[in-house]
Amino acid sequence: MSSIESSNASLSVGKRMSRPSRSLKVYLGIVVALVATHIVLAVLPVTHVMQAQSALSSWPAVAAFTLLGLAGVWLAGKSGFAGMWDEQVSSWQRLGLPALLLRRLPPPGEGPLRLGEGAGG
Repeated sequence: MSSIESSNASLSVGKRMSRPSRSLKVYLGIVVALVATHIVLAVLPVTHVMQAQSALSSWPAVAAFTLLGLAGVWLAGKSGFAGMWDEQVSSWQRLGLPALLLRRLPPPGEGPLRLGEGAGG
Protein backbone atom coordinates (compact mmCIF):
# COMPACT_ATOMS: atom_id res chain seq x y z
CA MET A 1 0.00 0.00 0.00
CA SER A 2 1.43 3.36 -0.96
CA SER A 3 1.62 6.30 1.42
CA ILE A 4 -1.19 8.09 -0.43
CA GLU A 5 -3.50 5.07 -0.15
CA SER A 6 -2.75 4.66 3.54
CA SER A 7 -3.38 8.35 4.29
CA ASN A 8 -6.68 8.24 2.40
CA ALA A 9 -7.70 5.10 4.28
CA SER A 10 -6.90 6.72 7.62
CA LEU A 11 -8.91 9.82 6.68
CA SER A 12 -11.99 7.85 5.76
CA VAL A 13 -11.84 5.71 8.93
CA GLY A 14 -10.77 8.40 11.38
CA LYS A 15 -13.10 11.19 10.33
CA ARG A 16 -16.78 10.38 9.89
CA MET A 17 -19.31 12.74 8.42
CA SER A 18 -21.57 14.22 11.06
CA ARG A 19 -25.33 14.03 10.54
CA PRO A 20 -26.96 17.20 9.24
CA SER A 21 -28.51 19.35 11.93
CA ARG A 22 -32.24 19.86 12.26
CA SER A 23 -31.79 23.49 11.19
CA LEU A 24 -30.05 22.42 8.00
CA LYS A 25 -32.78 19.88 7.23
CA VAL A 26 -35.51 22.49 7.78
CA TYR A 27 -33.68 25.05 5.66
CA LEU A 28 -33.10 22.59 2.83
CA GLY A 29 -36.82 21.76 2.95
CA ILE A 30 -37.57 25.47 2.51
CA VAL A 31 -35.16 25.64 -0.43
CA VAL A 32 -36.80 22.60 -2.06
CA ALA A 33 -40.20 24.29 -1.69
CA LEU A 34 -38.80 27.49 -3.22
CA VAL A 35 -37.32 25.62 -6.18
CA ALA A 36 -40.55 23.65 -6.68
CA THR A 37 -42.54 26.90 -6.64
CA HIS A 38 -40.16 28.41 -9.18
CA ILE A 39 -40.56 25.41 -11.47
CA VAL A 40 -44.37 25.42 -11.17
CA LEU A 41 -44.54 29.14 -11.93
CA ALA A 42 -42.23 28.65 -14.91
CA VAL A 43 -44.46 25.90 -16.34
CA LEU A 44 -47.88 27.44 -15.64
CA PRO A 45 -48.88 30.61 -17.46
CA VAL A 46 -48.86 33.48 -14.98
CA THR A 47 -50.09 36.74 -16.43
CA HIS A 48 -49.90 39.20 -13.54
CA VAL A 49 -46.33 39.19 -12.26
CA MET A 50 -44.66 42.36 -11.11
CA GLN A 51 -41.11 43.01 -12.29
CA ALA A 52 -39.79 42.87 -8.70
CA GLN A 53 -41.42 39.47 -8.20
CA SER A 54 -39.92 38.21 -11.41
CA ALA A 55 -36.43 39.40 -10.46
CA LEU A 56 -36.62 37.84 -6.98
CA SER A 57 -37.70 34.48 -8.35
CA SER A 58 -35.02 34.18 -11.03
CA TRP A 59 -32.57 31.28 -10.80
CA PRO A 60 -29.62 33.53 -9.82
CA ALA A 61 -31.72 35.03 -7.02
CA VAL A 62 -32.79 31.56 -5.81
CA ALA A 63 -29.13 30.47 -5.80
CA ALA A 64 -28.05 33.63 -3.93
CA PHE A 65 -30.80 33.21 -1.32
CA THR A 66 -29.84 29.56 -0.89
CA LEU A 67 -26.17 30.37 -0.31
CA LEU A 68 -26.92 33.28 2.02
CA GLY A 69 -29.36 31.13 3.96
CA LEU A 70 -26.85 28.30 4.31
CA ALA A 71 -24.32 30.82 5.64
CA GLY A 72 -26.97 32.07 8.06
CA VAL A 73 -27.75 28.56 9.31
CA TRP A 74 -24.06 27.89 9.82
CA LEU A 75 -23.40 31.23 11.55
CA ALA A 76 -26.49 30.92 13.76
CA GLY A 77 -25.15 27.67 15.17
CA LYS A 78 -21.73 29.21 15.78
CA SER A 79 -23.15 32.33 17.48
CA GLY A 80 -25.47 30.55 19.89
CA PHE A 81 -28.85 31.30 18.32
CA ALA A 82 -31.48 28.63 18.78
CA GLY A 83 -31.78 26.35 15.78
CA MET A 84 -34.81 26.15 13.52
CA TRP A 85 -37.51 24.15 15.29
CA ASP A 86 -35.30 23.84 18.38
CA GLU A 87 -37.03 21.71 21.03
CA GLN A 88 -36.27 24.30 23.73
CA VAL A 89 -38.30 26.98 21.90
CA SER A 90 -42.04 26.52 22.43
CA SER A 91 -44.59 26.79 19.64
CA TRP A 92 -45.97 29.91 21.34
CA GLN A 93 -42.55 31.60 21.21
CA ARG A 94 -41.97 30.50 17.62
CA LEU A 95 -45.41 31.14 16.09
CA GLY A 96 -47.87 32.67 18.56
CA LEU A 97 -45.85 35.64 19.76
CA PRO A 98 -44.84 36.83 16.25
CA ALA A 99 -48.47 36.42 15.08
CA LEU A 100 -49.67 38.48 18.04
CA LEU A 101 -47.13 41.20 17.28
CA LEU A 102 -48.13 41.25 13.59
CA ARG A 103 -51.78 41.68 14.55
CA ARG A 104 -50.92 44.77 16.55
CA LEU A 105 -49.13 46.52 13.68
CA PRO A 106 -51.12 49.20 11.89
CA PRO A 107 -52.11 48.53 8.28
CA PRO A 108 -49.73 49.83 5.60
CA GLY A 109 -50.14 53.57 5.12
CA GLU A 110 -51.48 54.16 8.63
CA GLY A 111 -49.78 54.77 11.94
CA PRO A 112 -46.63 56.78 12.61
CA LEU A 113 -44.95 55.77 9.34
CA ARG A 114 -47.17 56.82 6.46
CA LEU A 115 -46.23 55.98 2.90
CA GLY A 116 -45.54 58.89 0.61
CA GLU A 117 -44.80 61.45 3.30
CA GLY A 118 -41.41 63.04 3.64
CA ALA A 119 -39.48 63.54 6.86
CA GLY A 120 -40.88 67.06 7.23
CA GLY A 121 -44.52 65.83 7.23
